[in-house]
Amino acid sequence: LRHALTLSAQTPTALHELAEKYVAYFDANPGAEPADVCFTANTGRARFQHRLALVAGSVAEARGKLYDWARGPAASSCLHGIADASPPLVAWLFSGEGSQYPSMGRELYASQPVFRKAIDCCCSLLSATAGLPSSGTHDTHDLAYRVIDAHPALFALQYALAELWRSCGVEPAALVGHGLGEYAAACAAGVFSVEDALAMVAARARLIDSLPGDGRMLAVLANRQRTAELIAPLANDVWIAADNGPRQTVVSGRSESVAAFAASLAAQGVRTRPLPGNRALYCPLVEPAVGDFRRVCERVKFSRPRIKLVSGLTGEPAGEEIASTEYWTRQLVEPIRFAEQIETLDRDGCRIFLEIGPRPVLSGLGRRLVRQWEGDWLPCLRPGRSERSVLLDGAACLFVRGVNVDWSGIDRDAPRRRVVLPTYPFQRKRFWIEPMEVIKQEIKDEVRIISIDVARLVDTETIDQCYREIAAALDKSDESNVLLDFSRVNFMSSMGLGMLVRVNKRCKEYKISLRLCGISPDIMEVFKITGMNKLFDLHTNVDAAIAAAKKTGGMFFRKAKQASYEVG
Repeated sequence: LRHALTLSAQTPTALHELAEKYVAYFDANPGAEPADVCFTANTGRARFQHRLALVAGSVAEARGKLYDWARGPAASSCLHGIADASPPLVAWLFSGEGSQYPSMGRELYASQPVFRKAIDCCCSLLSATAGLPSSGTHDTHDLAYRVIDAHPALFALQYALAELWRSCGVEPAALVGHGLGEYAAACAAGVFSVEDALAMVAARARLIDSLPGDGRMLAVLANRQRTAELIAPLANDVWIAADNGPRQTVVSGRSESVAAFAASLAAQGVRTRPLPGNRALYCPLVEPAVGDFRRVCERVKFSRPRIKLVSGLTGEPAGEEIASTEYWTRQLVEPIRFAEQIETLDRDGCRIFLEIGPRPVLSGLGRRLVRQWEGDWLPCLRPGRSERSVLLDGAACLFVRGVNVDWSGIDRDAPRRRVVLPTYPFQRKRFWIEPMEVIKQEIKDEVRIISIDVARLVDTETIDQCYREIAAALDKSDESNVLLDFSRVNFMSSMGLGMLVRVNKRCKEYKISLRLCGISPDIMEVFKITGMNKLFDLHTNVDAAIAAAKKTGGMFFRKAKQASYEVG
C-alpha cells in the first residue's frame, strides 16, 4: 500500500533540516514499516506553517523523494508550501450524469471502512426501489450505463466520498452540484436526508428512463450567447441545457434536430462533442415526468442548507427556495448555470476545489472560469489510476495548502503503532527580552530633562534600572542643569529615596545643578518627613524649574566625566 508522509516546520531552514533528518533515519532504519512511520509523523506531530508532503509505497521511495527535495525542491515530486494563518476555503464540486464508469470506487470500498459503510447504507436503502444488491460488492459494469441504475449508483458514490473526506477532517466552505450532482451536494448541505435523497434520485432515474429514447445531448465549444444565436432557428426542438463556461455550452433536444444542428455547426467550423445517452435532459422534453416526480418530492422533509450551497438554477447561494418541491421539479427541466456557480465561488474566495465524483469532469471546465494560479483542482477518483493514490495525493495537497487533515480518517481501524522518529530541528536562536527603558530624555533651554516613565518606584529591579539609566545620562550629558521630572510617579519606596540621594551625589561630582519637579502630594509628604525637601531644589512643573535655572544663572556646558555604573 502507498502512504502519505507529512512534515512541517516554522521556518524553511528547519523544514530542510527535518527532511535531512528523515533521510538519515531511513538510511539507519531500512526495515521500518512505512505505515507506522507515516501514521506517527502525520498524527503525532504539531503542524507548522512551512509544510512538505509526499506519497510513497516504501521506505526507499520516501527516502529518495525527501533526498531529492532537500537537494532541489523544484525538481522533486514532493509537495511543499506555506500555510496561511487561516485555513483556505475548500469548495466541493459534485459532478453529474455521464461521469460514471464500471467498478468505480471498488478499491476504496475494499480499503476504507467509512466509504464501505456509506456505500452499503445506500445499497440497503436502494435494494427495494432500484433493484440494487444490498451491499456494495456488486459489479458496476451494467450500472454504469443504465440510467435507472447509474444515477443512484453515482449518488451513492458521491455520498460515500463526502463521508470519507469528512472523516478525514475536511469540511467544505461551499458546495456546488452539476445536474444530478446537486442532489449529493444538497444532501451534504443538510437540505434532505440520505434516505430522502435516494428516494428522489431513484424516482428521477426511473421517470427519465421511462421517457422516449429519442433525445440527445451535445457539447458545443462556444459560449452561451453564441450558442443561443446558433440554435435560434431550432427554438422548439433544441434548447440550452447547461452553461459550462466561455468554451462549452451543452444543448439538448430531439435526436434528429440535434444531429442536424451538429452538422450545421461542423460546416461553420464550430466544434461539437456528442454526450452519451439517448435522453434529452434539462429541457422541456422532460416535462412529462414532472408530475410524478412532484408527488415524490412532496413526501420529502426539506431543510435550509447548513452549508453554503450554490444553486444550479441561479448560480447564486441558495436560500429557502431550495428546500421546496418547486425547486427540484424546476431543476429537472431548467438549464444548469455551472459557469455562474463557479464565478460565485471565485468571488467568495474559494481557492481549493475538490471534485466529489468518479472522474475530474468539472475541474477541467472550472479552471477556465477562475484565475488558475490561485486555485487547486483536486479529483477524488481518476480512471486508470489507483484510487488510494488519488485519495492520498488530494489529502497531501490539502495539507500543504493549510488544511488540517485528520490522517487517522484514512485507513481507520487499521492496526498502527507509534514509532520513534526524528525530533524537531530547533534553530537555537536566542531571544533575550530587553528591559523597557524607565526614563525619557529631552533638552529644553539648555536643561536636560529626565522624565521618570514609571508609575511605581518601589521594587528593587525597577529602582536599580532607573539609577543605571540616570547615571548613564549624567555621564554623557554636557549640560550643567539637570531636571528630574516625577510627574508620572505615584508611589516611591524608601529605596527610591535612597536612589535619589545617590543621584544627587553623582551630580555634585559632576558639578551639575539638580532640580526635581512634578512631585505628587503623597510623595511630598514623605519628602517633608524625611527632610528630602531641604536636600533638593523642588518645583511644581518643568517650566517653573527651567525658569528658576535661568534666574540663578550658571547656564553653561561642561565636559562629561567618566563614572561608575555600579548600583550600590
